[in-house]
Amino acid sequence: MSEEDAAIRLIFEIIETDYPSETKELHEILMEVRNLFLGRWPSHEACQTSYHTLGHSLDVTLAAARMVSGWNRIHDSHSIPPAVFKAGLTAALLHDSGYIKNKNDHEGKGGKFTFNHVKRGMDLSRTYLTSRKWPANLIDFTIWTISITEFQGEPDLSLYNESDPCSIMGRIVASADLVAQMADVNYIESLKSLYEEFLEAYEYEGIENLKSRSVITYDSFHDLLTGTLSFYRDFMLPRLVLLDRIDQYLIPFFGNGRNPYQENITANISTHFFSKQVQWKKLGEVLEELDLVSREEVDNALRIQEEEKRNLPDNNFSSTQNRIFNWIEKGPSCGRCLGVILIDMGVVDPKILREGLLAQVFHPASLQALSRQDLLSLLQVVNLTLNARRDPWILEQILAMINEILSCESATLMLINPRENKMIEATCSPASKDSLQNRDIPLDKGLPGWVFRHGRPAIVNENQRQNLLANSHGASETRSILAVPLHIMGEFVGVIELTNKKDDKFTENDVNFMTILANILAISLDQLTFSI
Repeated sequence: MSEEDAAIRLIFEIIETDYPSETKELHEILMEVRNLFLGRWPSHEACQTSYHTLGHSLDVTLAAARMVSGWNRIHDSHSIPPAVFKAGLTAALLHDSGYIKNKNDHEGKGGKFTFNHVKRGMDLSRTYLTSRKWPANLIDFTIWTISITEFQGEPDLSLYNESDPCSIMGRIVASADLVAQMADVNYIESLKSLYEEFLEAYEYEGIENLKSRSVITYDSFHDLLTGTLSFYRDFMLPRLVLLDRIDQYLIPFFGNGRNPYQENITANISTHFFSKQVQWKKLGEVLEELDLVSREEVDNALRIQEEEKRNLPDNNFSSTQNRIFNWIEKGPSCGRCLGVILIDMGVVDPKILREGLLAQVFHPASLQALSRQDLLSLLQVVNLTLNARRDPWILEQILAMINEILSCESATLMLINPRENKMIEATCSPASKDSLQNRDIPLDKGLPGWVFRHGRPAIVNENQRQNLLANSHGASETRSILAVPLHIMGEFVGVIELTNKKDDKFTENDVNFMTILANILAISLDQLTFSI
């Protein structure tokens, strides 16, 4: 399933639950908007911008639908009316349609419309909704909602009374545009695409002309990248406050005191872009780094490994993710690891492989940063993992030890559920009787999702979150979070997540410790699942 299809499925899960009467028309509108982006309208070319895409519009629509659902849960007697919800989601779908060029416009890709795309999107939407014979007041509301997503200048929120459902829905869509953009797990990487759109607009509008209009411009991609934190602090946060922090209704939607969108944002703007010694490396990368094998030799071994996987009796159990998730079902698992294949190829001998395996888990720089007590604690964890095959209860005890060592409130092991494209809570400490039923994380949301996409640790600390992770509706507060990835032989299988350190501040030393511990635990899980 593509990311766009996954977003559409999630959007309609909310629509069908909260607004079943609007399902049919919203499905028609979404399919027609999808055709617009694909170039199937006679009036427009296909969308060619690489940042403001259909995927972005769907992300905004999903965030808006989630906020509405969260609002309705808190304000049951003042829920958003169906017609207003329909118009608001339509505005979310069409809010960036102004980047799409008219038919037979072959100049540029659409980035040239950066500074007037909102007006173009409003015009397009009015024509489209008039053709659908919408009432004038609903069309006007949709157009106004698109207008307040404009970044240049302050939005005019005076059209509706603050308590009017239209005002609430409009502010939800404008807030969704902000948080969906910066919560994208690939936000930092996708800034290059955004800068390309800016460059096209600079050439089209004239850079001096833009500066004379007090439009913020960037002299280089580096300026845009380094300006991310100031954009968040000086523009996004004040704008969210102006919109009455309505984005916080994401918390009751997810229902566990967490705002996964804010966690992604914090990870994206965090100064904790950790050095390489705390980033997990695949065995092949470690062997290359130590000059023990060549890239070609590793690639050949990987091809052999993939061929062997295809010849396994039951491909449903060939991935590590499935082997771990089917642990309780005792599904069969087999297949040679990369190191064994390299030995059989005559590329490395066992001693060299041993050096690579040790360097993969215990990177020298990481070990040097740890105290004697940290190393003793790791030794204790190793001893516990030797007993893990007896009962998964051992994993809970390892997490309890982590809480004691790092002074945390809770530690959670989350594993990939490959069948549903999400992570589930496998075990936690303190234990939760119904954790498996109540806690799962989409692979593109929350700090675990960010860690999954980036393959490296992330921290959200009290001094970074600026009270944005707090649940304003009464659930327990999440003050600080540390998440580290679990990999087995190059395959991402899960995340260990720690919350609420005693002094509310996780450190880079904690990351070093947890990265090594996660590697130890991953090896234990690998051995366990192969032994079943």
